[in-house]
Order: sequence, then structure tokens, then C-alpha cells
Amino acid sequence: MVFERVFYAIGGFMKTIARYKLALFVSFIIFMITCILLLNVNFEEKWVLISQHACFSPRDSAAGFKFNSKLWLSSGYVSSDKEGLRDLFVSSDDGISWSVVLQDIPYKPYSPIVVKDGKSWAVFDKVWYSNDGFKWFKISESTPWHNFVIGDLVVFKDFLVYTVDGFLWRSKDGKKWEKYTLPFVKYAGQLVVFKKKILYVGGALVEKDGKHDSGGVYKNYSTTDASIWASDDCINWELIASNPGWEPRMWPGVIVHKNMLWLYGGFSNLKRKNFNDLWYSKDGINWKYRAIISDDPNPSPRHASTIYSTKHGILLVAGNSWPVLNDVWLYKRFFFIEAFGRKVYFKQIIDRISRILKA
Repeated sequence: MVFERVFYAIGGFMKTIARYKLALFVSFIIFMITCILLLNVNFEEKWVLISQHACFSPRDSAAGFKFNSKLWLSSGYVSSDKEGLRDLFVSSDDGISWSVVLQDIPYKPYSPIVVKDGKSWAVFDKVWYSNDGFKWFKISESTPWHNFVIGDLVVFKDFLVYTVDGFLWRSKDGKKWEKYTLPFVKYAGQLVVFKKKILYVGGALVEKDGKHDSGGVYKNYSTTDASIWASDDCINWELIASNPGWEPRMWPGVIVHKNMLWLYGGFSNLKRKNFNDLWYSKDGINWKYRAIISDDPNPSPRHASTIYSTKHGILLVAGNSWPVLNDVWLYKRFFFIEAFGRKVYFKQIIDRISRILKA
């Protein structure tokens, strides 16, 4: 009898706790609906530091790609007196925890990597592919551009598209390549696919007369540039913006996120200056500056970062602020209400409710 009474007492207590948690959850839902309907719900977008020092070594110019619902980070630059890094890391889509996949990649360091036909493709002086990111297979011993200058790689209309030295090369299988002449010669910009077009954003021009920015850091580039070129067939190109509003720059980070084009950071050779500004565009022509909240932590000015579009927001990884970095930042939206002269963030309320419900 005693054990039965204890059992029923414990059972009644657990039911009370369950009813309390259910009531708390229902109250929270009612509170959220009330805030949306009656109160002035606002939001702000800002950077959040995910990791000051991730498990991978500091670097810039790392190849970033999304494959099998995970984020991948390959190779990168450390310093001019060292060979490019030869490692490959993977993370869940939050960018919090990274683990090493390979410590000695078979493809050449700095190879840009894209995903096509369910495979990852690394293209530079040779062409490699992988079905899982762990095992890589070489399908081409050489590439026709015979150039060891790093190019840009995207997938566009079922083609691998590689640009370098004022030419565009495209291939469906990584073996046979078609060559087209571009109306511009630029390096260190960003090739991106946006709204059924292929765009080349920013970068550095190389002029025939060899002139360069007076006092510039990099003498092999004539000047940093802000122009944006677009094509819907890889063959015919149009200059859609010569002055988009942001300062000319090389090595910017450009990503498509929530059906808009975003640009972060980069480097001005003329001014010897890194940027940490953020811009967005709905059409690639007209750009708006997204002001940062100065009182909050923000990424340091940098160039050659790796950025990803995730369900959590825009993920910024590593880059070069002199020195190179291995931090991880997330740019995301936070909803809040004004209460008693202060901001009350929905995330704080949700986190507190979650802790109570899990207790």
C-alpha cells in the first residue's frame, strides 16, 4: 500500500508539472500572437560572433561550398612564403562545430569548388570530383587554359563555368571545354549566379600599359574596380553597373541570400584599406547599404572571406585583416518589442521558455 501511494503521489506530481509546462507553452503562444497583433514588433539585423577561433587554422581565400546539407571549407592562403593549405573541413549548417575531413587534399590548393549533378567539383590545373567529399577522383589530367592564376568557378545552366585571364571556359563533364572571350579582364572579383544570369562583381583590372594604383599594395593589378557585368548565356555580356554605390574593391565576398545579392568586405588597393561594409541588391544594379549597429560586436574589416547562405542567416568565415583569421560570424534578424524603455528580444523569451520546458 505504501508503495502504491508513493507511486500515485509521484504520478500526480508529474501530471502537475506536465500541465504547468503545457500552460506555460500556451501562454507563450498567446503572448506572441498578442505582440504581433497589438504591440509594435520591430526587428534588427546584426552580426553575432559564433566562434572567435574555430578549429581550423587562420586563412583567407578558402573555397566554401554547401554539399549534402553541410558546409565545407577547403584550403586557403596563410602567407606569401607558404604553400596554400591542403586541408578540408566540414560543419553542420550552423557553422559552430567543424571537423577535419582531409589533411592532405589531392587537388591543388586554392581550387574553387562547386556542386553539380550531386557531386563536388574542384577545378584548377586539373579537374577532380567527389561523391561524398571524402574520396576524390581525377577525371582530367590538365585544363586547357594552362594557367596557374586562380580563376572563378560556378555552375550555370548545367555547365561548369570557369573564368580566367579574360576568357570564359565551360564544360558539362569537366573534360571537354568551350572557350569564349570576355569583354573585360579582371581578377580577384566574384563570379556568381543570380536570377538566371551569371555576374562578375568587382575585382581588379589589368591594363595593357601596366599602370597600377599609385602606392598600391599589389603592383600586378592596375586598380581595384566596382563594375558589374552580366550574361544570360556566357557569351554575350552587358555592363549593368559601373558605379553601384560601394567603393571599388577586390576580393569581396558575394552571396545570394533570400533572393537578393549581398556583398561584404573586400580590399582597396588604391587606399590600402580593408572593408567591413555590407550591401544588398534585388537586381544586381541598384545597391543599398545595410548599416551596422556600432554598439554591438562586428567583424573586423577584411578581404577574401568565405561566406555562406544558410537558414540561420549569412555566415562569414575567416578572411584577412592582416593577419589572417579563423573566426566565424552570423548575420541574422532579431525580432523585439519595446517594453519599459528597453528592447525585449523574442529569442530571449524563447530560450527561457525552452530551458523551463526541458527542465
